[in-house]
Amino acid sequence: MRNGLKWGLRIIGGIVGLVVLAWGVVWGWTEVIIARNYSATAETVRAATSPQQIAAGKRLASVFGCPDCHGPGLQGEIFIDEANVARVHAPNLTLAAKQYSDAQLAQSIRQGVRPDGRALFAMPSEMYVHLRDDELAAVLGYLRSLPVGGAVTPPIEWRVLGRAALFAAEFEPAPVLVARARINQPPDAGEHARGRHTALIACSECHGPSFGGLPGPFGSPGTPDLAIAAAYDIDAFRRLMRTGIARGDRELGLMSAVARNRFTQLTDDEVDEMHAYLKARAEVLRRPGAAK
Repeated sequence: MRNGLKWGLRIIGGIVGLVVLAWGVVWGWTEVIIARNYSATAETVRAATSPQQIAAGKRLASVFGCPDCHGPGLQGEIFIDEANVARVHAPNLTLAAKQYSDAQLAQSIRQGVRPDGRALFAMPSEMYVHLRDDELAAVLGYLRSLPVGGAVTPPIEWRVLGRAALFAAEFEPAPVLVARARINQPPDAGEHARGRHTALIACSECHGPSFGGLPGPFGSPGTPDLAIAAAYDIDAFRRLMRTGIARGDRELGLMSAVARNRFTQLTDDEVDEMHAYLKARAEVLRRPGAAK
């Protein structure tokens, strides 16, 4: 009986030791990922100063959903607080605009690399990498026009599942996603450059750099291929982008919320051009729109 108990305790002790060792490996490697420095390309964009350009920057910030993460005044707020995953404060952009140069801000936005060389996380730079210089200049001008206020936000608090996702590359640093986005791009699809560009700076965060859809973390449901747009005529597509209501009078969860909060800032021409491009892309790739 005593021998059986001893062996049982040894087995339990061994299992506990393995778990502790495994967690030590995960912790150590994720600390390497978090602390890693990245090389960044020199940015030469300068903040716009005219009222018209600043207004354009404000509109673009709304299209990108900056207030959704950074708060209505872009003074920073918690936008992720998941038990066992992470607690993430979006930085206070009014303080960042005061502290950093145009080049440093541009690098952070378009390359996902902080001024100190470390990576940003949960920052969709893989979408912003496609910004034209004039668009980025407008956004910088808007940021610099904001009144400075609020406090410095704390760094990310990584929890068990969040570190596991980092370790398993289910969650990746912004510069890694940017590098992938530069390589894996959607086809030109003929005379639809404007629509392609609008889709890249509005949709690629959720639907992937080539619009083929993204899987959810750890096998959870992801986002669809944007060939789905081919199933919408122009009136139905406009309705979706303006109201968040899909075909069949359906709500689409996050897509519906994004449409109402962000895509209402797109012009009618931008919506129509995006629809034309996404239909042309589906034809080029021979992917008929899904009736979903």
